[in-house]
Amino acid sequence: MTIEDTRQKLAPPRSPAPVDDSAEVRRRRLGRIAGPTATYVGCVIVALIAIAPFLWMLSSSFKEPAM
Repeated sequence: MTIEDTRQKLAPPRSPAPVDDSAEVRRRRLGRIAGPTATYVGCVIVALIAIAPFLWMLSSSFKEPAM
């Protein structure tokens, strides 16, 4: 018994090769890209909402009392 034989016995079974359905492949690729992109966009929006009051407070602290 060689090492290769042992590896083949211990390796998990391989799934059959996916069918080259271009619409399915494109949909999966879009899902892999859209998920993280939406997460980053959401984080940026939340960060802007969270920092807006701080920037408002900071800008108003530099105003003259008469303004």
